[in-house]
Amino acid sequence: MTLDRIREIISENTRIDINEIEADTLLAEDLALNSLEFFKIISEIEEELDASLDRNRLGKITTVGELEEFVKNRL
Repeated sequence: MTLDRIREIISENTRIDINEIEADTLLAEDLALNSLEFFKIISEIEEELDASLDRNRLGKITTVGELEEFVKNRL
């Protein structure tokens, strides 16, 4: 899954303009994602990839780029 696709998923689920979402964008601070929104995004990523991600390790992710790396390393 590419960074662009992750940005699209975040934008679709938050209605934040995709151009405001970059690799170094902070999920909580910049995008103001709450835990429910974050897990909705993760669920959509899992569904698209037909894979399950370790949700215990997701709590350490702070940026969009870290999320992309996490997803890439789990496939």
